[in-house]
Amino acid sequence: MVRMTSDANLILDAIVGDDPAERIGLAEAELNMEIAQIIYDARESSGVSQRELARRMGTSQSAISRQECLDYRGHTISMLARMLAAMDLELVVGVRPLAKPTARAAAGKAKSAKITKPASKIVKPASKVAKSGGTATTPGHRIAAKGR
Repeated sequence: MVRMTSDANLILDAIVGDDPAERIGLAEAELNMEIAQIIYDARESSGVSQRELARRMGTSQSAISRQECLDYRGHTISMLARMLAAMDLELVVGVRPLAKPTARAAAGKAKSAKITKPASKIVKPASKVAKSGGTATTPGHRIAAKGR
Protein backbone atom coordinates (compact mmCIF):
# COMPACT_ATOMS: atom_id res chain seq x y z
CA MET A 1 0.00 0.00 0.00
CA VAL A 2 1.38 3.42 -1.00
CA ARG A 3 1.00 6.12 1.60
CA MET A 4 -0.12 9.48 0.23
CA THR A 5 1.46 12.71 1.43
CA SER A 6 1.10 16.40 0.75
CA ASP A 7 4.55 17.22 2.21
CA ALA A 8 6.38 18.95 -0.65
CA ASN A 9 9.80 18.00 0.73
CA LEU A 10 8.92 14.30 0.81
CA ILE A 11 7.46 14.47 -2.69
CA LEU A 12 10.55 16.22 -4.09
CA ASP A 13 12.82 13.77 -2.28
CA ALA A 14 10.96 10.85 -3.88
CA ILE A 15 11.16 12.43 -7.34
CA VAL A 16 14.85 13.39 -7.11
CA GLY A 17 16.01 10.16 -5.46
CA ASP A 18 19.77 9.67 -5.24
CA ASP A 19 20.69 11.27 -8.59
CA PRO A 20 23.57 13.66 -7.71
CA ALA A 21 22.80 16.10 -10.53
CA GLU A 22 19.15 16.30 -9.50
CA ARG A 23 20.14 16.77 -5.85
CA ILE A 24 22.43 19.67 -6.77
CA GLY A 25 19.71 21.25 -8.91
CA LEU A 26 17.20 20.94 -6.10
CA ALA A 27 19.68 22.40 -3.58
CA GLU A 28 20.32 25.38 -5.89
CA ALA A 29 16.59 26.00 -6.32
CA GLU A 30 16.06 25.82 -2.55
CA LEU A 31 18.94 28.25 -1.97
CA ASN A 32 17.54 30.74 -4.49
CA MET A 33 14.13 30.57 -2.81
CA GLU A 34 15.74 31.03 0.61
CA ILE A 35 17.70 34.09 -0.57
CA ALA A 36 14.58 35.66 -2.11
CA GLN A 37 12.70 35.07 1.14
CA ILE A 38 15.53 36.57 3.20
CA ILE A 39 15.46 39.70 1.05
CA TYR A 40 11.67 40.02 1.31
CA ASP A 41 11.59 39.35 5.07
CA ALA A 42 14.42 41.83 5.74
CA ARG A 43 12.72 44.52 3.69
CA GLU A 44 9.33 43.97 5.29
CA SER A 45 10.71 43.87 8.84
CA SER A 46 12.65 47.07 8.13
CA GLY A 47 9.44 48.77 7.00
CA VAL A 48 10.98 49.69 3.65
CA SER A 49 9.07 49.53 0.37
CA GLN A 50 10.61 48.12 -2.79
CA ARG A 51 10.58 51.63 -4.25
CA GLU A 52 12.38 53.12 -1.21
CA LEU A 53 14.99 50.34 -1.18
CA ALA A 54 15.58 50.90 -4.90
CA ARG A 55 16.02 54.65 -4.29
CA ARG A 56 18.57 53.98 -1.53
CA MET A 57 20.51 51.64 -3.81
CA GLY A 58 20.27 53.75 -6.96
CA THR A 59 18.40 51.07 -8.89
CA SER A 60 14.85 50.40 -10.07
CA GLN A 61 11.90 48.99 -8.14
CA SER A 62 11.66 46.19 -10.71
CA ALA A 63 15.24 45.13 -9.88
CA ILE A 64 14.24 44.77 -6.22
CA SER A 65 11.10 42.87 -7.19
CA ARG A 66 13.19 40.50 -9.33
CA GLN A 67 15.53 39.79 -6.39
CA GLU A 68 12.49 38.88 -4.25
CA CYS A 69 11.07 36.52 -6.89
CA LEU A 70 11.25 32.90 -5.65
CA ASP A 71 12.32 31.51 -9.03
CA TYR A 72 15.02 34.12 -9.75
CA ARG A 73 18.44 32.50 -10.29
CA GLY A 74 20.75 35.50 -10.53
CA HIS A 75 21.39 36.32 -6.86
CA THR A 76 24.91 37.39 -5.98
CA ILE A 77 26.52 37.88 -2.61
CA SER A 78 27.51 41.42 -3.53
CA MET A 79 23.93 42.38 -4.48
CA LEU A 80 22.52 40.76 -1.35
CA ALA A 81 25.08 42.62 0.76
CA ARG A 82 24.24 45.94 -0.94
CA MET A 83 20.51 45.41 -0.39
CA LEU A 84 20.97 44.56 3.27
CA ALA A 85 23.40 47.43 3.84
CA ALA A 86 20.81 49.82 2.41
CA MET A 87 18.52 48.63 5.24
CA ASP A 88 21.28 48.93 7.90
CA LEU A 89 21.64 45.14 8.08
CA GLU A 90 24.64 42.86 7.67
CA LEU A 91 25.05 39.54 5.91
CA VAL A 92 26.80 36.73 7.76
CA VAL A 93 27.77 33.77 5.55
CA GLY A 94 28.02 30.28 7.02
CA VAL A 95 28.40 26.65 6.03
CA ARG A 96 26.34 23.65 7.07
CA PRO A 97 26.24 19.99 5.99
CA LEU A 98 23.80 18.94 3.28
CA ALA A 99 20.64 17.31 4.57
CA LYS A 100 21.33 14.37 2.25
CA PRO A 101 24.95 14.26 1.00
CA THR A 102 25.62 13.53 -2.65
CA ALA A 103 27.51 10.36 -3.56
CA ARG A 104 30.51 12.51 -4.53
CA ALA A 105 30.51 14.26 -1.14
CA ALA A 106 30.20 10.96 0.70
CA ALA A 107 33.14 9.51 -1.24
CA GLY A 108 35.24 12.62 -0.55
CA LYS A 109 34.61 12.65 3.19
CA ALA A 110 37.60 10.45 3.89
CA LYS A 111 39.84 12.84 1.98
CA SER A 112 38.37 16.11 3.29
CA ALA A 113 40.64 18.44 5.18
CA LYS A 114 39.73 19.89 8.53
CA ILE A 115 39.29 23.63 8.88
CA THR A 116 42.00 24.68 11.29
CA LYS A 117 41.28 28.40 11.49
CA PRO A 118 38.61 29.46 13.94
CA ALA A 119 35.76 31.49 12.44
CA SER A 120 37.08 34.67 14.05
CA LYS A 121 40.24 34.36 11.94
CA ILE A 122 38.38 34.19 8.61
CA VAL A 123 35.79 36.90 9.26
CA LYS A 124 36.69 40.28 7.87
CA PRO A 125 36.26 42.91 10.60
CA ALA A 126 33.33 45.25 10.04
CA SER A 127 35.66 48.26 10.23
CA LYS A 128 37.60 47.03 7.20
CA VAL A 129 34.38 46.33 5.29
CA ALA A 130 33.13 49.85 5.99
CA LYS A 131 36.41 51.34 4.74
CA SER A 132 36.11 49.28 1.53
CA GLY A 133 32.70 50.73 0.71
CA GLY A 134 30.44 48.51 2.78
CA THR A 135 30.67 45.25 0.84
CA ALA A 136 32.79 42.14 0.71
CA THR A 137 32.15 39.33 -1.74
CA THR A 138 34.33 36.45 -0.63
CA PRO A 139 32.98 33.51 1.38
CA GLY A 140 33.58 33.64 5.10
CA HIS A 141 33.57 37.43 5.26
CA ARG A 142 31.18 39.43 7.36
CA ILE A 143 29.26 41.98 5.35
CA ALA A 144 28.66 45.09 7.42
CA ALA A 145 26.37 47.97 6.73
CA LYS A 146 27.56 51.52 7.17
CA GLY A 147 25.75 53.48 9.86
CA ARG A 148 23.00 55.76 8.65
